[in-house]
Amino acid sequence: MANRSRISISLPYITAKLIKHQPHVYADEDLSQLFLKGKKKWSLPAAMNSRKFVEALEYEGIINSCHLDFGTEWHEAYYLTSCPDYYVVSQMIRNSYVSHATALAFWKMTDVVQDQIYVNREQSQALSKSGKGILVQSGIDGAFKGAQRQTASISNFDGKQVVLVKGKSTNQLGVIEADLKGKEQIRITDPERTLIDCVVRPAYATGPEEMAAIFKKAKSLISVATLADYLNELDYTYPYHQSIGFYLEKAGNYSDSEIDLFRTMPIEFDFYLDYGMSSPAYSKKWKLYAPAPLQ
Repeated sequence: MANRSRISISLPYITAKLIKHQPHVYADEDLSQLFLKGKKKWSLPAAMNSRKFVEALEYEGIINSCHLDFGTEWHEAYYLTSCPDYYVVSQMIRNSYVSHATALAFWKMTDVVQDQIYVNREQSQALSKSGKGILVQSGIDGAFKGAQRQTASISNFDGKQVVLVKGKSTNQLGVIEADLKGKEQIRITDPERTLIDCVVRPAYATGPEEMAAIFKKAKSLISVATLADYLNELDYTYPYHQSIGFYLEKAGNYSDSEIDLFRTMPIEFDFYLDYGMSSPAYSKKWKLYAPAPLQ
């Protein structure tokens, strides 16, 4: 490629500037400004413009482009090729954070290789203020008989599906900033919030049998008291405490006092560990239908 050698000589300096810029995701204007400020200092060819500069960086493998098309919205940017895919996606979608199965993998609570990248962008408080419904057993049975409703906002990036979850407003409860190896920071659900999200929306996580193992592995990462506090604050209509208590008990490494934080919550209705289960077994203690292998 033309002028490659002169770009190659300057690559360490250009890369250092790109790394200094936070986040490591760039709009066209960011790269144009970088080019204009550094062109003379880096002795770049007079014929080079900002577009050729970007093309050269792509050719050298320093940056790449990403286009996310969700049908009703789209996002595009450039990113350092050294960045993890979930970092790129969460930075491109404003006000989003890494969640569900992607957060499970980040916290090393699962070794399952993910083909999806999950990010959550909460709805506005106005949209979330639909109020808690009144529970009746027939309503619960009907809701969990079929498949879980899932977001239609799906795109693709680097061989994976990007799933944009539009969860209810929680004031970003349990969302923290975590450091990555490349000095980036991501916004991500902490371990306790991650577990709750995966229990509430199992299709965005992994199967119930794997979740039981995840709860066991999570023992050293979580505070069960915080888990209970989060669940109370989230104030869901459905009795997810029955599912969480069941998982804690099946994990086998939590104390009775920890499990009792959920067992002492009202258990008034039969509930379901997952959607659309075929021939589930029933736990009388938790009034919970779960896959037979977990009973």
